[in-house]
Amino acid sequence: MDNTEIFQKIQNLEAKIDQHTEIINKVYKMQKIGLYTRYGYWMFLILIAFGAAYFISPFVTTLKDVYLGNSGILEILGSVSTAVE
Repeated sequence: MDNTEIFQKIQNLEAKIDQHTEIINKVYKMQKIGLYTRYGYWMFLILIAFGAAYFISPFVTTLKDVYLGNSGILEILGSVSTAVE
């Protein structure tokens, strides 16, 4: 083996190493994008859950008052029935 063959093999190895480095960098970048996408997905779901709880809570409290026998509603209904008579 003379120096030109060794030099050519070294150049081929350097080219392959550069290709592998590019591929590894692309994989790492896609992993980061995937990680942030998962974070965004779960944050979106959590925010949707809190938003739904915020908008549904008035209905739940109204139903709770009706089923627990809120005396305020009974008084209003009593006053309406006496006003009609």
